[in-house]
Amino acid sequence: MRTSVLGIVPARLASTRLPNKPLHPVLGRPLIEWVWRRVSRFSSLDHAVVATDSEQVAEVCRRLGAPVEMTDPDHPSGTDRVAEVAARGVYRGFDVIANI
Repeated sequence: MRTSVLGIVPARLASTRLPNKPLHPVLGRPLIEWVWRRVSRFSSLDHAVVATDSEQVAEVCRRLGAPVEMTDPDHPSGTDRVAEVAARGVYRGFDVIANI
């Protein structure tokens, strides 16, 4: 039996060390775009999704064709954001959850 793997990319604007980090431009593109382009090529993932509390981040991701799950803005960490998405019914069938 094959193991199914879900990759979840947590992305929030409220980072204390680098505010608006997912939208920070790197070589003319937002950081989340670079991350998504790389993640979408991982052959080890059966599915990947971006978990965010920001409509701005969600809009960038949607333009890239990345699936987006909106999450509670009060999560203290990316891991909590990943856990929220992983617990949703649509993702419960995955054997492995990767916090990317």
